[in-house]
Amino acid sequence: MMLSFTSAAPVSAAEQKVRVGFYSGDWNLTFDGTVKPDGPTRYTYDGYLYADCPPGRFPAPRIALGHGAVSRGWQWEYDYCRTVQTHVWGEGERGAGDSVEFKVGANSGLAGVWQYGDSEAYDIGS
Repeated sequence: MMLSFTSAAPVSAAEQKVRVGFYSGDWNLTFDGTVKPDGPTRYTYDGYLYADCPPGRFPAPRIALGHGAVSRGWQWEYDYCRTVQTHVWGEGERGAGDSVEFKVGANSGLAGVWQYGDSEAYDIGS
């Protein structure tokens, strides 16, 4: 009998794995996914947003995923916090060969104060 092992498809040279998070007090928020070029001036991302939401907050806290080309600024995707894994995907514009940054953040609910984790830049080539 011959055993054969397979692994997940390799990530292409331009596609990068993304992992950013925000951890503070009651918050545990993470985006795990990938980002890759979509031609020389665009990019796409795909992954999962994980959130542990603080209990008993009113109004319901909100979470955000920020992404954008280093030279162009941020685009934001918002949602209400749910303690579930959420599939998220999208796209954006960038300068030719520009890196793409990601970060996540959360709103405290009652006070309406946004807090963010550190941003990470990913070089996806052209």
